[in-house]
Amino acid sequence: MFWKKNKSLLEGLVLKRSHDISLVEQLEKDIKLYVSETNDSTEQALERIYAIMSHKNLSYEETVKTHEGREVMYQLLLHRQWIGFQLELLRAEKAKSLGLKR
Repeated sequence: MFWKKNKSLLEGLVLKRSHDISLVEQLEKDIKLYVSETNDSTEQALERIYAIMSHKNLSYEETVKTHEGREVMYQLLLHRQWIGFQLELLRAEKAKSLGLKR
């Protein structure tokens, strides 16, 4: 039956950009890209926080409590959560390929 198939967790979540690469390899490449983009977005987020602090003469703690500050932090945490999700998929697939149980 179709619901009992042992499908990879990556199917449908990882898009292969080349036919000669596995889903796991593509996910590893994607994670590297996500991490570099998150590093860039972290720098941008800090710049935005510091700009708000400077413009409104607020402390860091006061700034992250503002609507703008919360939005910046939310986006940053969302990026990091996505990376964590992708890393967990990779870990599960590699464990499965080694015959390890979850």
